[in-house]
Amino acid sequence: MESPDVRAGGRAVVVRSASFTGSLPCRAARPVGRAATRPIPAGAAPLRGGLPRPAPGIIRRAFERLSEEQRTALRLVNVDRLSYQEAAQRLGITRELFAERLIRARQSLARALADPAVS
Repeated sequence: MESPDVRAGGRAVVVRSASFTGSLPCRAARPVGRAATRPIPAGAAPLRGGLPRPAPGIIRRAFERLSEEQRTALRLVNVDRLSYQEAAQRLGITRELFAERLIRARQSLARALADPAVS
């Protein structure tokens, strides 16, 4: 069996092997390659692709523009660190419905962050 190529990148470990290619969550991962040479402000890691992280006030205002359903979905996964299945059970819905809600919430948050009125 071929040994896997494992790299830490941002907040995930990228694993490539004959049987699996993907990212696994990793709290202690550090950037590698070009990302490792860029300065990271204290308390903030760059977003995927090296984009700067928006100011906290902008994120808060964009988050407040979401519906309660969308805020809850984002909180359960990103703050409470629940799996999709655990979050769906807490809300009393199917995993598939929760995944759809989370996708819509992420899309709405991205649109709100791109809106000049938020910043």
